[in-house]
Amino acid sequence: MSIYDKAVVFKFAKYCLVIENAKHIKLSQSILGYRCEADENGKYVQCNMNKKQAEILQNWIDKNNQ
Repeated sequence: MSIYDKAVVFKFAKYCLVIENAKHIKLSQSILGYRCEADENGKYVQCNMNKKQAEILQNWIDKNNQ
């Protein structure tokens, strides 16, 4: 996952999913850390992350969720 000023890019294998709307990302706490779900144009990604990654992503969501 890479976070830019106006987008988040999820990378997996040879594919990428670019999310530009913070409302398309759902972040929740799970037993082993945090779970992130993103859905854009019918494409779906689910991943796990640690606390620091979740904090950075939550800051981006708060900043871009206007």
